[in-house]
Amino acid sequence: MLITEFVITEQCNLACTYCYMANKQGKFMEREEVDLFIDKVGNIMKLYKQEKYHISFFGGEPLLNWELIKYATPKFNADPRCHSVIIISNGLLLDEEKVKFIKDNNIGFSLSFDGLWQKENRPLVSGKSSFDSYIEKKDLIKSLVNSSKCMVSPDNLDSLVENHIFLTQEYGFNTPDFSLVRDDIWSPEDVINYDTQITKLADHCIQRIKDGRQEISALFGLYILDMVVGDQIGKRGWGCFAGKNGVGYGAEGIFYPCARFASGDEYGLYDAKKEIWYKGNIAFLLHPKVTNPKEYPECQNCELYNYCNAGCTYSEIKNGNGKRAVPIDGLCDVLKLTYRECARIAVELKDVPLFKTIIENMLRNSG
Repeated sequence: MLITEFVITEQCNLACTYCYMANKQGKFMEREEVDLFIDKVGNIMKLYKQEKYHISFFGGEPLLNWELIKYATPKFNADPRCHSVIIISNGLLLDEEKVKFIKDNNIGFSLSFDGLWQKENRPLVSGKSSFDSYIEKKDLIKSLVNSSKCMVSPDNLDSLVENHIFLTQEYGFNTPDFSLVRDDIWSPEDVINYDTQITKLADHCIQRIKDGRQEISALFGLYILDMVVGDQIGKRGWGCFAGKNGVGYGAEGIFYPCARFASGDEYGLYDAKKEIWYKGNIAFLLHPKVTNPKEYPECQNCELYNYCNAGCTYSEIKNGNGKRAVPIDGLCDVLKLTYRECARIAVELKDVPLFKTIIENMLRNSG
């Protein structure tokens, strides 16, 4: 399936400290780009040998372009090639009318909310805190989702467990999706601290499940799933969907490997308006020696070879000075610690029925 980050605006109502989009003032996508996508996406699907596509309304903050979402959704729902539609959003612009439309049209919703870290990391554009707004919209948000994506960086490690407790016990999310920032930001000192904090988080999740509470960070769930799949079928031939089976599509009608590439106008694949293919970029990104983690020399002798898929293709290409994707040393150290804790969780909970149910549900939902 072709995973499509449908970038309908690069503007946002937040000013997140770690955002690569950085509230760019590009234009909002118009209806003609929606129609152009539906007309031309088959070309990209053929390139990637895909029969279906998935749409993630993306930004910036996609709810800022709500009228376009209302226009595009019926068109996607009517296209037999479209498998599913989701909105990736910070949720602050939700109201009853939007929630009803989302539910009536079977649109998925993925919430980006950093919990306790929201106060420092994700202020409003005005500079004021956005945290209280999430508390006020708690019931509305929870009518759509039961988890949120939180970005884990060296700056917030010391409150990793506290934030998990807030999201599970105060906000009511059983599986908060802690997601590692996969850029070259992890110093040796950060890795040492991560070792301490990820161990504490694993201890907490183990105890909660033993107590009969389905409270586990999706960070562990993701990598446990990698281990299960790796044992069954071996290492994947891609780190992320960029350059494999995914694209970012922007307001200018150009396809990129993902939204992050699109944000810098880098490695364009296909200009649907001008009918231009960027064949050099396509050949580069599809070359196994460039973007296939099975081929990375740095990974060949790693104990996690069958499980780990290195990380963000964009960051790794930058790390390789544009010649090929090269794994980031600091992130590799962080991933090794994460997999270690996942293995410990699996061993300690292997005879707990609730844990078995969690793993079975993950496998089922992953397809």
